[in-house]
Amino acid sequence: MTTLQRLLAAALVATLAATFWPAGEDPVEGVVRSEPRRAQPASRPVAAEARVQTDAPVVAAERLPRMQADLFPRQTWVPPPPPYTPPPPPAPAPPPLPFKYLGRWVDDGRLTVFLVQGDQPIPVESGQVLPGNWRVDEITARSVMFTYLPLDMQSTLGITP
Repeated sequence: MTTLQRLLAAALVATLAATFWPAGEDPVEGVVRSEPRRAQPASRPVAAEARVQTDAPVVAAERLPRMQADLFPRQTWVPPPPPYTPPPPPAPAPPPLPFKYLGRWVDDGRLTVFLVQGDQPIPVESGQVLPGNWRVDEITARSVMFTYLPLDMQSTLGITP
């Protein structure tokens, strides 16, 4: 064993001895049991004074005016959000066209377009007013222009040549 190992072993033994050796402990004397106190009845004047003292804060609280100010208001450094404004209602739009293109017919230079509403074919020429408040404004080789009369707005139906 080297000198260092001997010193470490001696330190270990000294530590263990100090840990387990009773070091000047005070002997435990018997626990003294205290006797319970006997409640003494309170005299009448003391009870009356106690009653007066408990009533006094209630009376004082009733006499005080109610606080109108909020002593601890909620505080924030963030500015309040702007008030909500609902978006404007959408602009009125004509309903979708109830017609589908069926075909066209050219007779003596006059163009007649055949449309279908539901299962009923309708021959259409420029200037004609159709059921559902639709007026045919213009018929070209590629489209038919309609005007929805209650809103006076135009819609286009594309056709194939």
